[in-house]
Amino acid sequence: MNEDQITHAIYQLGASGVHGSVTNGRVDFSGHGKGPDLTVAEYLKELWPMYVCLSWDEACERAENERALELIGPWKEIDVEQWDDAFECLPPMRMGDVDGILFFQMSEMTSGTITCTYARRGDQCFTAYRRISDSYQTMAEDINDTWG
Repeated sequence: MNEDQITHAIYQLGASGVHGSVTNGRVDFSGHGKGPDLTVAEYLKELWPMYVCLSWDEACERAENERALELIGPWKEIDVEQWDDAFECLPPMRMGDVDGILFFQMSEMTSGTITCTYARRGDQCFTAYRRISDSYQTMAEDINDTWG
């Protein structure tokens, strides 16, 4: 690994984003007006305990999980026109049919691996934010459990 690569991040506990990056043990970016190039210990001294230094990957994973908590929620019923508008807006991604429900996801991510997902069962249409890796089978079960 190149010694100038970002290896760690400053992360605010419970936040849906990474606060700053760390290269060679020094904070590259400061969102608190404290000049760059402070050591991690210097930077965290005033911000502790709400801010921590984590590996870059762990900080990004925690931020993604927080975004999921903010975005992922119950399916909402929409009309056919809204379905059509979404279908024609961008090239659909992951088209699939499970248990008579046609699914697709927007090809543009809302955040990380989360995108707007659409489902259509006959004339009933639904939308919800989901991860691109989520199973359409599970989604179909959720829709059928909620909407009969």
